[in-house]
Amino acid sequence: MDIVLYIPERSWERFLAEGDTPNDGEWSGLTHPHCLSGRPKNLQRGDHVYFASGGEVRYRAPIFGTAEHNGRFYLLRQGGAEWVELDEPVRPFQGFRYRWWDLDDEVHYQGDDQAT
Repeated sequence: MDIVLYIPERSWERFLAEGDTPNDGEWSGLTHPHCLSGRPKNLQRGDHVYFASGGEVRYRAPIFGTAEHNGRFYLLRQGGAEWVELDEPVRPFQGFRYRWWDLDDEVHYQGDDQAT
């Protein structure tokens, strides 16, 4: 079960500075937690979290695991990110959404490489 998080445009550069984006190469060794507004159903290690901003899906990363702390739910990611594009716009939203498109609709990039 893949999910989508929308990062406000004003926060996008700060978000990228956390590291382990598609352009960062090898994994930094850090685990990046993302607090969610609820607990997604059937979310498992190996599923993906997609990050959208500026009206479009930007990239995805595999989910390393999940955690709960003080009544809050977190998904954890570590490296393995890749750039992803869709031909449809994404309206800003709060919380998370489940991936609503078919995987065949995605165009994947790695760094400045051509689409694969």
